[in-house]
Amino acid sequence: MTDFPIIASGRDSIVLDMGDGRVLRRFVGHAGAEDDADIMEYVRAYGYPVPAVHDAGGCDLIMDKIEGPTMSADLRRRPWMLKKHARALGLLHKELHRIPAPTELKNPTGRGGSLLHMDLHPENVIMSPDGPAVIDWTNACGGEAGLDVAMTWIILSTSAMPARGPKRTLEATGRALFLRHFLKAADPESWLHLGDAARLRLGDGNLTSEEKKVVAKVLEHKEVQALRDLHD
Repeated sequence: MTDFPIIASGRDSIVLDMGDGRVLRRFVGHAGAEDDADIMEYVRAYGYPVPAVHDAGGCDLIMDKIEGPTMSADLRRRPWMLKKHARALGLLHKELHRIPAPTELKNPTGRGGSLLHMDLHPENVIMSPDGPAVIDWTNACGGEAGLDVAMTWIILSTSAMPARGPKRTLEATGRALFLRHFLKAADPESWLHLGDAARLRLGDGNLTSEEKKVVAKVLEHKEVQALRDLHD
């Protein structure tokens, strides 16, 4: 399977094209394929848009290849789609949170019974001709819907921006505008969960030291208020 071409890579996995309408997601450093497969098949049974799973074991997850760019890539190519995509992401959150979390799934705060993705942002949404599909379910858990929205808020607000100069300023402006429309569509009260989301985000071993510093600031009252102002 190592001869397949790599078509995508993230902080904890790579995706290889098997050439027959399927892809292989290979986890790096941990064996989480079966857990991902179980939750994907669970939400698929509720009609939620995820790739069909073919096999899973150890570090390898084989699933349908969804043709199309990520929402992030499509936004870079068609920035005028920002408002539409932000609303679509908000609706994906709402649809997911109507699904009850399996009883055996962890609940990091001990509150709420909705199924949460906890990494549902534009990089994990593929814009296929048939509509958006959600990938990367490694962080799925149970909890309050607003926590999931707040986590996306934290990710989009604090993740590193590789661009510099005017491009960095443009990207920051685009993120803020995207967030405004996303929050209106997803959950206007999600700011109440920013503290919990920031604490959970700090436990992510894939964060860079600079990202951790920015997330830590969210736990300070002034930073929470500044983020809240984004949707007011």
